[in-house]
Amino acid sequence: MPKGWENMTAEKAGYNAIKMMLYYMPLRYLTKRKYRLAIRLYNVYAFGYPLGVDNKEMLWPEDFPDEVGNKNGNDSI
Repeated sequence: MPKGWENMTAEKAGYNAIKMMLYYMPLRYLTKRKYRLAIRLYNVYAFGYPLGVDNKEMLWPEDFPDEVGNKNGNDSI
């Protein structure tokens, strides 16, 4: 496992790795359509369909109250 992830279960590490790659996708050069899709995919994967599908900007855990936030807790990016 990557450095700093030793205390994660394999499931949490896998979730975190996918989320990390989705985070970096919009940072590459993309067409407007692909950029919107990359943002939507990240938001839906990280925050769930109801919260992520309609947002045009990347969501962050700080955007939500504690009870909604990141479904993976403090172990993810």
